[in-house]
Amino acid sequence: MALGTVNVSGVMQSDIEEVKQDIQYVSDLIGEEANTGATVTEGTVMAKLNALLDKFTSGGVGIKKVQRGTFQEKPAGGSTVNDVTITISAVNPEKTFVILRGGAASGYASSPSVVMGYLKSLTATNFTYAGARGSVTVSPAMINYEVVEFY
Repeated sequence: MALGTVNVSGVMQSDIEEVKQDIQYVSDLIGEEANTGATVTEGTVMAKLNALLDKFTSGGVGIKKVQRGTFQEKPAGGSTVNDVTITISAVNPEKTFVILRGGAASGYASSPSVVMGYLKSLTATNFTYAGARGSVTVSPAMINYEVVEFY
């Protein structure tokens, strides 16, 4: 005898009914909003799923804010005089990172200037870019930044 596509010959009807009830119980839990009280690491599978869904829909995980802008680096790098401090909207530095992208600026004899600066510091309301270009024969480049804060 077969039940669906599973061969159940030799199995007691009571065992089949018990398995059906277990499957129905699990099926009933899917999407059950009342199955809560868990964290993403503890509780039933559905309670964990509901905890994750709650975090996703309430802003508990993911990107909170992205700030973008552009600034021009100073003529030559290598000293604190050439640092550039950019003011940003308040963020939690523990949950934030900064992406710096620089373009090539043409300078002496049309040579490209590869931006070699780096993020020197990040606070709640600003970040400091430390210019590291060692040549004064090239034009300062425009630097694009993205400040990404997570929940």
